Amino acid sequence: MKKEHPIVADFIKIIKESMPDNQNLAFFLMDILPIGREAVYRRIRGEVPFTMPEMAIIADRLNLSIDNLIDNKNINKIPFNLDLINDSFPLNGFVEILERKKFHLESFQKNKNISLKAAFNSIPYSFLLEYSTITKFQIYKYIHQVSPSSNIGTLSDYKISNEINTMQREWLKAMRKLDSFQYILDKRLFIYVAEDIAQFYRMKLISAEEKELLKDEILIFLSDLEEMAVTGISKMTGKQIEIFLSHIHFDTSYIYYESEDMEIAHFRLFTINGIHSNNNKICEKQKKILESLLHNSTRITLSNALFRKQFFKDQHKEISKILK
Repeated sequence: MKKEHPIVADFIKIIKESMPDNQNLAFFLMDILPIGREAVYRRIRGEVPFTMPEMAIIADRLNLSIDNLIDNKNINKIPFNLDLINDSFPLNGFVEILERKKFHLESFQKNKNISLKAAFNSIPYSFLLEYSTITKFQIYKYIHQVSPSSNIGTLSDYKISNEINTMQREWLKAMRKLDSFQYILDKRLFIYVAEDIAQFYRMKLISAEEKELLKDEILIFLSDLEEMAVTGISKMTGKQIEIFLSHIHFDTSYIYYESEDMEIAHFRLFTINGIHSNNNKICEKQKKILESLLHNSTRITLSNALFRKQFFKDQHKEISKILK
């Protein structure tokens, strides 16, 4: 019998560590590789090496770099993938980030019971897509921050490209295929947006008319969110939604996707950028963070009606005051 090479053993070990706990290694490889059952088992036993194209397929499916897969020195390192926009070409990078987000969602499509659990300290981008002026402002603000020398001009000068519009629709379409949604929101989330708008108005980058339009959209958005909390149905997806308001501050947005066979943890960086991993340890840590935040939050979906009503009343009042 041929002795299994240690690099092959390390390679198999990293694959196992990166897969969901309840998934069979052989079935996983047979599902993604264009080879037969016996060929898969020969590779698992170390009798035949994986080819580079096969390693590329495995790395892509597990969101790993090939370096992580083949370098046994990295075996105890946690694999992350960066989703970062190139600041020199922010608009192209924005489209690329949306494409990656859509790809992550589509990687779950063969699975059942797909859920999203997340804590946001800024408005979830998927929420914004129903509100064109706020969406435009958020993209404009991001480009202004990461590329101040881009000569983007004022908000009225900026036009969202057809490519971004198309990718946003495709991403939202992929979001609608998820089965359930749970959101923990920072209670000052809408105040932050209103304060950003007020600042850009003082900088003369948005007009008085645009400021008023943005204020109206935020107030409509708040009313829509309140309706979703009352009904428990998302306006964006038509699926069940749970909304919680956090009583403690958290420093970034935490997003966790889960199905029967897959899971991905995502951490927000620099507005729409982020890092993600499907490593079991990282996903477990992400779940614990979300559970901890949940314990310090109040559910406003289908419950706590008086608290919910007062919250939205206060938000309307505060935003109208900031953007008067």
